[in-house]
Amino acid sequence: EHLDTDKKRLIDVACERGASAWLSALPLADHGFDLHKGSFRDSVCIRYCWQLQDLPSSCVCDSAFTVDHALSCLMGGFPTLRHNELRDRTASLLEDVCSNVSREPPIQPLSGESITMSTVDGDGARADIAANGFLGYLSSQSIL
Repeated sequence: EHLDTDKKRLIDVACERGASAWLSALPLADHGFDLHKGSFRDSVCIRYCWQLQDLPSSCVCDSAFTVDHALSCLMGGFPTLRHNELRDRTASLLEDVCSNVSREPPIQPLSGESITMSTVDGDGARADIAANGFLGYLSSQSIL
């Protein structure tokens, strides 16, 4: 049977070393390894390219709602959710070793500097995390 490119890619990724590790991980809530049954069902469906249940037909950006679109659409929220999850986990780990950790602190306005990466640099711009002592005990606040 001839597989389309997307299904072949999914099968190749599922066969890679370590791709099934999440199925045998201990469900430890402290480390974020616990999945409720809906998340587990959705993860299995995505892994095997099965149809997910109860999906909307269109995204808030007016595109057709597919799993691939949902994982990449900036208006739909999934990239933001993934970013915030990583930010919060990183901040939580920093709280164990740094003092005065804050999420989304405001940053100083730019005064002629140019930033090559795509980033918000206007009024109200925020960093992801700020922490005292990140670069050593006596270091000042580091912006991450």
